[in-house]
Amino acid sequence: MKHLLPVLEEDIFPIMVKCISSDGQDVLEDVLELLAYFTYFGELSDRLWSLWPQLHALVLDFGVDYWENILVPLDNFISKGTERYLTSTNPNYQESVYQMVHHTMTGDYDELNVIPAVRLMEVVLQNCTGQVDACLQPYLQLTLNKLATVENRLLKDELLLMVANTLYYNAAATLSILQQFGATQQLFGLWFQCIFEHSKKGKPAHFKSQQDKKVTILGLLALLVVADASLPAEVATGLPQLLAGLIRLLLDLKSQQDAAAEAAEDDEEEPEEDLEADDGEDDDITDEAQLEEEDAYMKRLRKQALKMLRGETAEDDDDDDDEWTDGEEVVGTPLDDIDPFVSFAEVLGQLQAAMPARYQALLASADQGVMQALAAMTEYAAQIKQKQEAERQQQQQQQQ
Repeated sequence: MKHLLPVLEEDIFPIMVKCISSDGQDVLEDVLELLAYFTYFGELSDRLWSLWPQLHALVLDFGVDYWENILVPLDNFISKGTERYLTSTNPNYQESVYQMVHHTMTGDYDELNVIPAVRLMEVVLQNCTGQVDACLQPYLQLTLNKLATVENRLLKDELLLMVANTLYYNAAATLSILQQFGATQQLFGLWFQCIFEHSKKGKPAHFKSQQDKKVTILGLLALLVVADASLPAEVATGLPQLLAGLIRLLLDLKSQQDAAAEAAEDDEEEPEEDLEADDGEDDDITDEAQLEEEDAYMKRLRKQALKMLRGETAEDDDDDDDEWTDGEEVVGTPLDDIDPFVSFAEVLGQLQAAMPARYQALLASADQGVMQALAAMTEYAAQIKQKQEAERQQQQQQQQ
């Protein structure tokens, strides 16, 4: 079926051109779904790239309500066509992203509709490692300005995840920019408040998905090995709290992974977010349900596309809505192959070798609970690494 995509693209392209505008509002979601199919499963033709300016114009006109749908093809363009995204000057895709994000984050829009704009900045940073240094300052400025007024928990979490992405991209540069804005202490105070905040039943109040925890962990790990000359005093004095926050996130993540594995064994295909439900304690529960519904919708779209390419028909699909799980998400990120537990152990090893004084100070400031958890997480990381090595060797044997 995949070989038919160029033919289908040629036939459908005029419809997409016509409908990705105010003329196509009645069918806009359907047309954006088609564009998501073609940009993900097919080649990124010049014809498809020519639709980017229309997506840009759509966002700046009335399309903020469709951000969740628009984000998918933009993500595909950036992740699959990274070189073109970075080098093109007419159109200038990097400037286009900034304009779309700036329009959304400075406008008077529902906070849920702002979340995809933040995610688009994250897509850029994750896919263009070391190549978009000039984006850090404007991205962080937009993020910090929105954090100052945000009320919705989901958007607050996404904005903090954006900071985690900038740290993972370049921790020293991010800290320098935060210092220029005079935002370091306030930002990290808010961040750690969110990390340690739990519901009455002991579940995390923020960063509820496994991916959110992973990104937060990777961002904080990058701080641990920043050179002394680039580490602000307020961050240096807070490193013990940072270590405790990392342990908290890793423990929560492992519990969540264990719960998901147990549910899978029992054939209880529940969405990952259900394992971290609010129990009625979150004021944003209605908004969260809406966002989860939108996420499930996009997952359904991608799964149907896979079935189409495999030659399966609608009759072959006997799944219902309850069976759309995170495990079936087919769109990945550049962070997918990074294990946060292994990264934690490796960063601690780097810290011990390169900055022994900082390493010893961290251990000296840790209480017994943190030390026990640190030892457990290090051992768990070693088990994961051993398993990864065994799988790698098995794959090599199969290829021989």
